[in-house]
Amino acid sequence: MDRKIKKNLDEIIKLHDKWLKNQPDGVRADFSDSDMRKVNLSGVNLSMANFFACNLSGANLSGANLQGCTFENAIVKKANLSKANMRFCNIINATFDGSNMREVDLRNVTGQTASLQKVNLMYVNAISCNLENSDLDYSNISCGDFTGATLVRVDFKEVNMKNTKFLGALFSGAANYKDKMTSKQRLEILDL
Repeated sequence: MDRKIKKNLDEIIKLHDKWLKNQPDGVRADFSDSDMRKVNLSGVNLSMANFFACNLSGANLSGANLQGCTFENAIVKKANLSKANMRFCNIINATFDGSNMREVDLRNVTGQTASLQKVNLMYVNAISCNLENSDLDYSNISCGDFTGATLVRVDFKEVNMKNTKFLGALFSGAANYKDKMTSKQRLEILDL
């Protein structure tokens, strides 16, 4: 982890909290281009923070409030994001391979071309998310909810999608999913 961030992390979080409360001396947390591998931010409110091109591999973000954060081009491999609030996040071109994202809230996430390979997404709430051109190979999305999601050209190679909801989800050009779906799931999707 970057020394400057490690040394000042508590202060950055404190100033960010003030910024969220519109206090005059508050400053939005900006971790862009930072090395934050293995950082522990479990349960921390960092909503609207900037993690552009940040390396959060191995980080503990479980239960963190990350609503509206930018993770564009970030590397978040083998991280713990279980029960994190990631609503309205930008995860475009981000890599979450091997991460634990069980029960994560991905509603209204924008994540075109994201890599989510070998990710535990059990019980994910991904209503109205946009994962166009993303890769979910070998992931577990069982018991998740992708109602109204945009899953255009997403690759579902070896994905566990047992008991997952796809009502009104867009699957145009998606690959490797039809043989894994129940007849009910196939009736829910829009494959135009």
